[in-house]
Amino acid sequence: MIAEVPNTVSKLCAIELPAVSIPQSALTFRGFCQWACSDAFPEKTKICLIGKEIIVDMNPEKADSHVSVKQAIYRTMSQLIEEQDMGLFFPDGLLIVHEAAELSNMPDASLISRESIRDGRIKRIPDEFGDDCSALEGSADWVLEIISQSSVQKDTVLLRQKYFRAGVVEYWIVDARKTDQTDLQILVRGKRGFVAQPRVGGWSNSPLFGRRFSLQRRTYEGDFWRFELLVASSAR
Repeated sequence: MIAEVPNTVSKLCAIELPAVSIPQSALTFRGFCQWACSDAFPEKTKICLIGKEIIVDMNPEKADSHVSVKQAIYRTMSQLIEEQDMGLFFPDGLLIVHEAAELSNMPDASLISRESIRDGRIKRIPDEFGDDCSALEGSADWVLEIISQSSVQKDTVLLRQKYFRAGVVEYWIVDARKTDQTDLQILVRGKRGFVAQPRVGGWSNSPLFGRRFSLQRRTYEGDFWRFELLVASSAR
């Protein structure tokens, strides 16, 4: 017999979040990057620099609309990138900086292509010991952001502008907050900004990966959601 979870457990979620101390030196781009690559940078808090603004997001990721979505996309994209030998797939946690775009951010996922590495469009920023990499500097080929209640403006407006300036080839935005709809938006580079690829029958085309994608959701054991990122050949 499995015991029911008491309602009082929900009160444990109302915990007081720790304060984040931002050093004075982090108010410049280089100073922020140095802080973000140091051991003093908070590991479990999303802090990014967009233009002149430091954005701190201390909200936990939701199981249904964020964590489960990431798992599904990671599972499909990491395998696809490896099979095509396109480059390196990185899940969240890797800092990518671009000085000209005034951007220092950890996307939910990213792709660094072989060509970008060979052409020097992106390079490693070694840690203080020189044995590992603290961040990447330059242009990522593909980035993913999954919208949460606290990141709508950041993901859909601010990062959309900055990722374009940073030379990102393709930007994916996922919104799975609504129970009746899951939205995968594939943005590709236009002349002055990103342009959304049209959706046909729930599928969006990705020129970068040469495939069509559809993000599907179904219930699992009544109370949970299970996501799947479907892949098909590109439409002719």
